[in-house]
Amino acid sequence: MAAGRVATCVLVFFLWPLAVWHVPGADWTFVSPMTTGISSSHTRQSSPVVRRVREKKVRFEGKKQAETRRAQVRHKHGAPTSVLLDQFQRASREGKLREAENIFHLLCLPSTEEDFRVGPQAINGLIAAAARCGKIDRAKYWFDRLFDLKLDPTVEIFTSLITAGSKYGNLQFAEEYFDVMAYYQIEPTVETYGAMIKAAANARQLPSAEKWFYAAQEAGLQPNEILFKSVMQAAAKVGNVSRAQWWFEAGCKQTGMTLDTTSCTILIFAAKESHDLDRAESFYKDFVSVGLQPNFQLLSALVAAAANAQQPQRASLWLDEMISLGLQPNHQAYASLMNAWFKAANCDKVLETLEIMKRAGFELTVVDYTMAIQSVGMAGRPADAEHLLRDMLLQKVNLNERTLRTLASAVGSARYLQLQQELNLDLHLDKTVDQSRRQIAKKWTDIVRHTDEAAVKARMKRGRGWQR
Repeated sequence: MAAGRVATCVLVFFLWPLAVWHVPGADWTFVSPMTTGISSSHTRQSSPVVRRVREKKVRFEGKKQAETRRAQVRHKHGAPTSVLLDQFQRASREGKLREAENIFHLLCLPSTEEDFRVGPQAINGLIAAAARCGKIDRAKYWFDRLFDLKLDPTVEIFTSLITAGSKYGNLQFAEEYFDVMAYYQIEPTVETYGAMIKAAANARQLPSAEKWFYAAQEAGLQPNEILFKSVMQAAAKVGNVSRAQWWFEAGCKQTGMTLDTTSCTILIFAAKESHDLDRAESFYKDFVSVGLQPNFQLLSALVAAAANAQQPQRASLWLDEMISLGLQPNHQAYASLMNAWFKAANCDKVLETLEIMKRAGFELTVVDYTMAIQSVGMAGRPADAEHLLRDMLLQKVNLNERTLRTLASAVGSARYLQLQQELNLDLHLDKTVDQSRRQIAKKWTDIVRHTDEAAVKARMKRGRGWQR
C-alpha cells in the first residue's frame, strides 16, 4: 500500500506539467526549470523569442483590460465627449490646470462615441491653463509634447506660452519663445505683442514694454486699447505717473479710448507707487466728474494709495466711502489700512482693524498677526503680544520664523522661552507660510530664468525634420 502511494505521487509529480500544457491560457512563466525539462525537446515552445512574445502578449492583454476598466469608469461618470470638451474648455479659461489635465486624459481614453483627436487646440488649452496659474514648467512640458505628437505649433500656442512667462515677469523666457516663432515662420498677433508687453511690465522694465509696443507698430499691426493699457501698467508699476498719463492720452488720440474704471485704476496705482496721494485723488475726482460710477477695484486702489503714503486717516475715509457706496471691502483693503496704522505706530488702531476683520468673518493670516504683535511690541505692551499669540494658535494659524523673532522681541527672551515650552511653539511652525505671494513669485521667476537656451535650439533642430 505504501509503495503504491509513493509510486502514484511520483507519477503525479512528473506528469502534471503535461496535463497543464493542454490547458488553454496556461502561463508557464512561473513553472520551475525541473518541471519544464519535459518539454525541452520542443524547440518552438522553449525559444526565447516565443517567451518574449508570450510575455508581451500578456502585458498587452493587461494593458487592454486596464484601458477597458478606465473607459468603464469614464462611462460610469456619465461624461460623453462633448460634455468633457466643455468642461475642459471651462477649466482652461479658469486656469484650473490639474482639472484640465485630468479631463484631457479622460478624453484620450477609448470610448464608444466618436474618437477624440489630440490637436493644437487641445494642447493650447493646457498651455493656457498653465499660463493662467503661472506654472511655466507645465506650459513648457505641454509645448514639448507637440514634438512627440508631431503637431505644428500655432500662434495661439506661442501666445499662451509667452503669457505663462509674463505671469511673473520672466521677460527672458518670453523673448526666447518669441524668437522661436520666427523659426516656424509664424507671424505674431496683437495678442502676442500684448503678452510681451505684460512680461516687461511685470518685470518692471518700462523701456522694454515701450520697445515691444513700437515693435507691434513696425510689424504693421494697429495697437488697440489693451496694448495702450498694458504699457500704462508698465509705467504704473515703476511709479512713473507722468509716463502712464502720457500713454493714456496717446491711447485716447489713436484708439478713442476714454477714462474708464480700468484706466483710472491704473493711473491711481501709478500715483500709489510714487507715494503721491494727492495725484491719486485728483484722478478719482476726474473720474467722478464725468458721471462715472466707481467700483471696488478703484476704491481699493485709493485705500492702498493712502496707506502707501502713510496717511491712515485718509485710508480710513476711503474705506468708509467704499462701504457707503454699498461695496464690501475685502481682506486686502483692511490689510492695507492696518499696514498704514502700523507705519503710523498706532497700535490701538492696528488692534481695532484686526478686530474688525475678525468680526467681518475674514480668515486672518500669519502676516496680520505678525504685524499686530510687532506693533504692540514696539509700544512696549508684552501682555498684548502674548494675547495675540494665544489667539493666533486658537484660530489655528501657523507661525513662521518671522513671527517667532517678532514675539521674542515683544515679550523678551526669558518669557519667550517659557512660552515656547508651555505652548510647544515648534509644533505650530510652518516654514512654508513664511513665503508671501511676492516671495513665491520671485522663487518661480528665479527657477524659470535659468532657461536652457541650448535645449530650445535642440528642440528647434528636432522639429526641423517634421516641420518641412
